[in-house]
Amino acid sequence: MLRHFSLLPFIAGLIVGAVIFFGFKPDSRERVVKWPNPENSGKVTYRDRNGLCYIFESQIVDCGKVKEKLQAYSFE
Repeated sequence: MLRHFSLLPFIAGLIVGAVIFFGFKPDSRERVVKWPNPENSGKVTYRDRNGLCYIFESQIVDCGKVKEKLQAYSFE
């Protein structure tokens, strides 16, 4: 098995793979991920992958009193 191994094509493949990997990856410095929390509710506008913009508002509720109003929310 080792006699069929050529070092030059192996090194060339590693170099080409590294150039493709580091040359075409998205720049992560352009993206800032912020998760909604009580401190930033109503202040930050979020955009999903479809381009839909939305804002989260927070309010304190007693879950026992509003149980019939709660519904499942599907994320896109």
